[in-house]
Formats: sequence, structure tokens, C-alpha cells
Amino acid sequence: MKKAMLMENKEDKLPDLNFWISQLEKYDRNKVVTDCLLAGTDEQTANIIANKIDQIISPQMKMSDIRPIILSTLHKFDPAAAIHFRTNETYVRTSDEKFLCFDNTKIIRSIVKETGINEQIAMQIAEDVEKFIKRLNLTYISSPMIREIVCVKLLEHGLEEARKRYSRLGIPLYDVEQMINKGISTDIKRENANLQHTPETINWIISGEALEQYSLLRLIPGHLADPHLSGDYHIHILSNIATRPNCIQHFPPLFFKHGLKADGTGRHTSVAGPPKHIGVAIQHCAKIMLAAQTQMAGGQSIESFNVWLAPFLKNLDVKEVKQAAQEFIYELNQSYVARGGQVVFSNINFEFGIPKWLRDVPAIGPGGEIKGVYGDYEEEANSFLREYVKVKIKGDHVGKQHMFPNDAFKVRENTFQKYKEELDLVHQFIAKYGTPYIANGIPEWQTENFNYMGCRTRLDSKFAGPWGTIRTGNDLYITLNLPRIAYESKGNDDRFFEILQDRLEKMAEILIIKHKISDDILHKQKLLPFLSQKFDGEEYYNLMNTTKTFGYAGLTEATKIHCNYHLHENETAQKFGIKIITKIREYADEMTKKTGLRFSVIASPAETCAARLAKIDIIKYGDKAIYSGTKENPYYTNSHMVKMDAQVNFSDKVKIEEKYHPLTNGGHIMHVWLGENSPSPEALLDITKKICTKTNIGFFAYTRDYSTCNDCNQFSYGLINQCTNCGKDDLSRYSRITGYYQKVEGWNPSKKQELKDRYRFSSSTIQT
Repeated sequence: MKKAMLMENKEDKLPDLNFWISQLEKYDRNKVVTDCLLAGTDEQTANIIANKIDQIISPQMKMSDIRPIILSTLHKFDPAAAIHFRTNETYVRTSDEKFLCFDNTKIIRSIVKETGINEQIAMQIAEDVEKFIKRLNLTYISSPMIREIVCVKLLEHGLEEARKRYSRLGIPLYDVEQMINKGISTDIKRENANLQHTPETINWIISGEALEQYSLLRLIPGHLADPHLSGDYHIHILSNIATRPNCIQHFPPLFFKHGLKADGTGRHTSVAGPPKHIGVAIQHCAKIMLAAQTQMAGGQSIESFNVWLAPFLKNLDVKEVKQAAQEFIYELNQSYVARGGQVVFSNINFEFGIPKWLRDVPAIGPGGEIKGVYGDYEEEANSFLREYVKVKIKGDHVGKQHMFPNDAFKVRENTFQKYKEELDLVHQFIAKYGTPYIANGIPEWQTENFNYMGCRTRLDSKFAGPWGTIRTGNDLYITLNLPRIAYESKGNDDRFFEILQDRLEKMAEILIIKHKISDDILHKQKLLPFLSQKFDGEEYYNLMNTTKTFGYAGLTEATKIHCNYHLHENETAQKFGIKIITKIREYADEMTKKTGLRFSVIASPAETCAARLAKIDIIKYGDKAIYSGTKENPYYTNSHMVKMDAQVNFSDKVKIEEKYHPLTNGGHIMHVWLGENSPSPEALLDITKKICTKTNIGFFAYTRDYSTCNDCNQFSYGLINQCTNCGKDDLSRYSRITGYYQKVEGWNPSKKQELKDRYRFSSSTIQT
């Protein structure tokens, strides 16, 4: 009886217990407030959170269902309190700011999906991760942190390749804060001095860092990526390998004939028809560059610019021609729309007259109609060149030079006899600002047609005829660390070239991988509609004609290590330097025959990597390291052959450097650093004539330094510290960094050191 009574009483109490449990689980606004207060937030915040939760929950929800919502809302209003929020579960904070209960099955699924390892190993990894997280005794943990823990556990299990595939890409918080607060600091990789401190620059660098990591982890195999990281060579534009090729030489007549679709399709932007007037033709040329810059990693160039425009200039007076030139120059210098909030990296090639290969080609004129042949328009082409140069000589409204486009003037066999007026103007331009380049087509090794960009990238007729220099450019170039090979070979010539061969083979693998990626993004992913649009059945960008380029830096440092002499110090060093670059060129030619792709050799601009490679080698070789500059700001000699501070006379410099120009078919430049305040245009023209007619130099530029006052706009020659007009010290200083002009204040420290080291010449004392 007693037992029965007890059972009866127990059964009588069960409904009361269930009711009590249900009441505990039932949503209660006051419990929300209490939980928030216990976590450490203030009463006002607790009530705000409770009010927000009131608005989104349904009456049937239990407190256990609501706790993740409390945590998520608390995290938004008081992150510190969220850390102390009491819960029996570990929550995961997702990228969209939601909190979900930790579930290791999600880790298992993601590991299998992303890495391809089998489910049993994934389960072991997930269990290890869960044990580790529980030991931390956390209220919540972020998804990125879980991913990092998984990566550590993958490494512990010896699964390095799986770890790479599972990695999360990003940039340290410190670097982001530095960029926002101080601009692009010297501790953060900086590919060019054209970048300014703007929101676009910050966005571009952050996204670029993630894409660079992606390239090294997923696109380039470890045996090829590791030599880049260790400094055997430097892969340029890593942040763009997955998404775009490097540079292009444009062909405006196609747009003159068919009109312009800036997006490549006409679906997202207004479509313009064939231009009927020079002003519209000029705008088409500018818009081509602006549009393509979004799909290219490097420079935008137009070959034979004044020739293509000539049919639009028929019967126009000088004022109209000048207005068109002015329009184009200002459009490119004021359009801050390129990658990272910079102006388009633009280049223009000018012809003196009409070259032979174009004289009988049908000329596309107003309305897209054929108007005779280009040979009919020599005076119009020269008229545009003259007026364009006059605008450049004048400078902008405050007297500063127009830094873009970079202008290359192509000299041919009859140029000095036939085009004196135009040459005089070009050399007045050089004497004032130093920005133009001379592209020398007279040496026998130059081809029927050729073109250059301001960064010295070059195309010629040898691979695909004169038309093979247009609608194409460089796909990728990689810079070889020559001093590293000299260290490793320890004075043994055979060993030097064995190592060189191994490096070149690895670089070739990367260049072929990049070609396949470019082909994929053009034709499968359809990522580059401007480049892949078709005219008369042909795709605009000719990928098969693009160059796959072997670059190099530190040649003179390499001969110093290997032969005990710099190039300018000893003939043996010079011969060994030629042998090195000849071997590289022979391998490039061999790869061209083997693959059908256009392999070439370039004397790399190396704006960033010249310092990066030198710094790596200083750490590796210590006091034995040979470099230029200082230990704090070192660099390897690049862009040219003679050491920057070598005090050799000009004729000796030319004799050394001219030997390399025929070998470097992918690009080269000889810099002439001018040290005088008032060089004579006549003297510079005389030097140009001698260089072009008596040497094998293919591309060269005279560089003048100057400063402008940010307060009164005073223009002064030289890199001065105080304005000569108002006395202020707020100045912008300009010089040529590798090929283009830009503010010295934006240069990396090693390039600033190189600027100090430059041995400058006076035009009156140069003897060639």
C-alpha cells in the first residue's frame, strides 16, 4: 500500500515537473536581460538586445533556441561581454556574423570537399580539432580560427598539400591599419611608385595580397613556387596571374571601323559607332586604354599612333590638330580609374612619317570607311606628332610635365635626313623634361617593325611578321637572380651554366602554366570580354603572339662574384656577362621552336625585386654578399648593365651596354642620367644621331630630375630641398624610376638609394 501510494504520488508529481521544465525552456524577455547583464554588459544595452530579440522570435521558441541569437546580438553591441556569455555549448561565429553550435561533421565535409583526402582521415582531423577547441574553454570561436587549427592538424598528420588547399587567404590586421593610417608603408610589398594613398589603393593591395597567396598555393606547383619564395627568381604580377595577362599594344583602326564597346559586349555600357571626327577618334583611343586597363596587369600602348589618326586630320588646321592632341593627353593624365586608383600606365609609339610596311595598307578614316592608303597621309601624321610634342613641352596648367603617356619616337634609316623639324621639337621636349624615349630601328638586328613600352617591353616582326607586334603584348615575365647562381657555382663555369639551365627550365614551366591560365580565362571563364571581343571574325587580343619572358637582374654583381670584376672593370667580366645572356637567349629561342610560343629575354625593370632579391641574399650569404647600394637599402643592378655608380665615360658605357640589346629581344633600355640644369637640345640631338647611327643601342632615354613646390607650383630642376621661389620645403621631386617618371617620395627605399648612386652626365661632355 505504501509503495503504491508512493508510486501514485510520483505519478501525480510528473506533470508538475514537466511543467516546471517547460517553463524553464520557455522564452522570457527578462531572462534575456539577465543573461546579458551576467555577461557584463550594461542595463541599457541589455534592454536594447532584449527588444531586438522580441521583434524577431516566435512565441513557440525555447530559450535554448534563442541563446545563439542572444550571443550574436550581444557580439554586435558589446563584443567584450559576448566573450563572457555563459553557455554550455561552443558556438562558431561565421563570416556573416551568425553563431552556430559547433559541429565537427561540418569540418569533415569541408576537408573532404576542399582537399580531396578520404573521409576516415578527415574524421581523425576533425576529432583532433574538436578536442583542441574544448580545451580552450571558449564561448565561441570564429570560422577562420577553426580553419587555422585544421591547417595545423593537417600539418601534424604530414598532409602539407592538403594544408595548402585548405588555407585561408588574407593580410595581417597590422598591415591594413598601416595602409589606412600611414599609406603604403615600406614594410608592405609595393610593385610600382605610381600608386597613391587612396581607398582604391588600399582595396587593391589587400585583394592583391590574397590573389598572390592563391597563385603560390594553387596555381604554381610547390617545386616552382619555392624558388620564388627563396629568391632564386622573382615571379612578377603574382597577384594577377589568375585573372589577366600583363600588357598590350592596341590597334585603334579596328575601333574606328566597327565602333567601341568599352565592356567588350555592349550589354553593360553605351555603344559608340565609328568616329566621324578627330575628337571622337581621340576619345576612342583613350577609352580603349581605359577599358583594357581593367583587364590587363601592366601597360597599355598604341603602336604607330600618329599614323592611325592621320586620315582623320585631312584638311584640319593646326589649331584643331593641337586640340585633339591636348584632349588625349589630359584624358589619360586625369582619369584615375586604373588598378588601385592610379592613372592608366599608358605608352605611345610615334613614327616619323609612314613606315614602308604601312604605306600601301588601306587607311581607315571617318565613319569607318577606307580613305586611300596610309602612305597618302605623311604630312597629317607628322602634323599630329608636332602638335602633340608642343603640348607636352608646354606642360600642364601649373607648368608640370605630363607624366603619361610615355612617348617613344621611332627612328628609322632616313629619319635624320628627312624630319629635322620634328626631331628638333622632340629634343626640345627631352631637354626640358627628359621624359621621351628614342626607339632606334637603324641597327641591322632590328626588324621591319618593332615597338616598345616605357617599361622597355619590346615586340618585333621576327615571330609573326610586322602585324604580329600589334593586338598582343607580354603575358608574364620572371626575373632571374644571377648573383645567386654565381654564389652557388663558386667560380666554376660549368656549374654556373648547369644551375642557370635548371632555373630557366623552372621559369619556362611557370610561363607555360601562365599561358594556359590566360587561355582559360579568355575562352572558358570569359573573364576578359574586352580582350576576347571579335572583329571580322578574329579575337582582339592575340594570345598566341604574346611574349613569355625570361628576365634577369644583378648581371654586374654576378660577374663580380664569379670573375672578381664588375662589367666595367674588366674585359673577362664583360665576356662572361655576354655568355650568360647569350645562353638565356638561346634557351628562349629553343623554347619558341619547341612550343610554338613566343619566348623572349628582357633586361627586367625590377622596380621591387631588385631590392627583394638582394636582401634575401644578404641574409643568406652575410658578409660575402655583393650588392649595390647600402646594407640597409640594397639592390641588384637592373634595367642596364653598368653599375649605377660606376664613373665610366659615356662611350665606354655605350660599348658595354650595346652588346646586350640585340640579345634581349623582349626589352632593354640604356639610361642616360643628365646632371646639368640646361642641356642643349642641339647637343642632345647630336648625341641621339650618333647613338642611333653608330651603335647597337635599341632603346634609350635621357633623364632629368626636377622638383615642384606644392605651395606655389614653382618648377625647378634638380632634386632640391627648398623652393627657390617661396622658400617652403613642401616639395614633390620627380625622376625616372625604371622606365617611367614618378614622384620620388613614392619610391621604395632601395630605389631611392639607387637614385643617389646614379652617375650623371653632361650633354656637353658626352662623347660617343
